[in-house]
Amino acid sequence: MHKPFFLVGEAWGEREEEESLKTGRPSPFVGPSGRLLDVLLRSSGIGVGETREDLRKSCFITNAFNLRPNNNKVENILVEKKFGYPGIPAFKPGKYLPEALLPEWLRLYSELNSVNPEVIITFGNSALWSLTGQSAIRTRHGYTHFVKKCVSCEKFIPFWLVSTHAGCLATSMGGKRGDEPNNPDAKRPVWGEKGDQKFREIPLIPTYHPAFLLRTYKWLPSSISDMTKGRKIREGRAPLDPLRLNPEPTLAEIREFREYLRNSPKAPMAVDIETSPEYRAITCIGVGTSEKALCIPFADPNKPEYNYWGTVAEEVEALTLLREILNLPNPKVLHNSPYDLIWLRAIFGLEIKGPLIDTMVAHASTYQELPHSLADVASVFLYFPPWKSFWKSRKLSEEGDKEEDK
Repeated sequence: MHKPFFLVGEAWGEREEEESLKTGRPSPFVGPSGRLLDVLLRSSGIGVGETREDLRKSCFITNAFNLRPNNNKVENILVEKKFGYPGIPAFKPGKYLPEALLPEWLRLYSELNSVNPEVIITFGNSALWSLTGQSAIRTRHGYTHFVKKCVSCEKFIPFWLVSTHAGCLATSMGGKRGDEPNNPDAKRPVWGEKGDQKFREIPLIPTYHPAFLLRTYKWLPSSISDMTKGRKIREGRAPLDPLRLNPEPTLAEIREFREYLRNSPKAPMAVDIETSPEYRAITCIGVGTSEKALCIPFADPNKPEYNYWGTVAEEVEALTLLREILNLPNPKVLHNSPYDLIWLRAIFGLEIKGPLIDTMVAHASTYQELPHSLADVASVFLYFPPWKSFWKSRKLSEEGDKEEDK
């Protein structure tokens, strides 16, 4: 018997406020957004039946904030940094959670612990923010995020308390921090990059809020796709293996990757670049197959003069190895290939040889009704986040995310 889907909206609208005050209990998604939510539940296969009661039978539905912000905008209840609660990142630049609203999030985690779901689906930026500390729904929708659950106390842990909660294992067992708990349910996480024995990672799929879809209907197919992925995860029909990506390789690891490709000449190789047009620079280049991938950085804001490589000689060798990789006979897979080809040729003098497949062209030919950006296409077919989110040195990329999310 499956646990209910845990659905999280943002805050009350006018109808939700009226109904909540009338009934004396929170009433999420009862207005126009609620009617569209019913459509999403039916279209994604999460809900079955004709009535609202039947469609929502397999769901627990709540909000990040059980209140109505001014003008229905969550940012209107947030504060500047000096008044924000410590340890919680900004929702948007200059917008932080006030301490007075922290009980709303603690209530949300209490509901999580009561329902104990297998899959969480969030609607809108602030819902995603409340459980992960992340926002930018435009670039994060459809990808699997995680909420941590302690294997010792069996509680969902607020993201801002995860680092301090690690001592729970030692305290509950009378042992040392990091000891494996004597708990039959305390098994290796089924999702995530690392085998962290302290926490299980419960999958969370973010998508657009129905209120946004009512104003921008073209994103409706994307939300249906996002929610369908949540259903497939609960049914066990989703790939559980994380992305095997090396985000900051050494020269030796790039050489090893070149040899791996030479021994697999028929393996399709994906190529993608990140650029900073303001500085006329390529900040990193990703190359990979379905088995493994590398992100080769050329800019790092955490190092002197933004240089990832320690010396000119090291950077030249990295580019030489990259040239050899791009010249291998493996079929190359790019998205919007003219952009990457022009930048690679103009900045580094690199050419890509071998058969070339452009997934933007393929997707536009097959799914004309859907958006065709790489983020949107990948959100339909993949479960792990974009490869650049694994890259620690991504200041320039984050600026692009903020601009796209406005």
